[in-house]
Amino acid sequence: MDATLITEVRTGAMTAVGAKHLARRDSRILGHVGARGTAFSNVTMLDSMFDFDEIRVTSRRQESREAFVDQLRAVTNTPIRAVATAEEAFDNADILVEASRLNEPTPLLRTTQVKKGAFVVPYGTISAVEIDLLDVMDKVVVDDWRESSSGKFGSLRAHVDSGRLTQESPLRRVRRDRQWPEAGPGER
Repeated sequence: MDATLITEVRTGAMTAVGAKHLARRDSRILGHVGARGTAFSNVTMLDSMFDFDEIRVTSRRQESREAFVDQLRAVTNTPIRAVATAEEAFDNADILVEASRLNEPTPLLRTTQVKKGAFVVPYGTISAVEIDLLDVMDKVVVDDWRESSSGKFGSLRAHVDSGRLTQESPLRRVRRDRQWPEAGPGER
């Protein structure tokens, strides 16, 4: 079996499991940044779990996002729209997935775009979120604290380095074991 496919499906499944336990059940808009790698698994798994009114996707290159939309339309009836910017993808979205491939930290996911109760998945090697993102979060869940707090890469690297996110962060619950948080959707 192709190891790339295994990685793509595993990562998409982690996004889906998180959404199952933490996203609002009435989520209607998915905003997704990134059109390669794990993007297909992210979007199709989330689409199978939620009754979306719309899925919006973007990536740097127009031909990538258009090809991704065509790929998705072949497997879903949910309306899908390619948009030019992350801002358009995330506008009023209930579930926001930032899965870009950046060369240097660049805020694509603006804190002001996160509406109350939204489920946010920032992941990737290089951060694409603003430093004050955690200020609007009710809960932060990581799959591996040791991995999140070591090395020079990670979507929340600046948050860890600045001390804004620690294992003991007040008002934040960082998953430290293999059990999912006890709060269900909408119970933040």
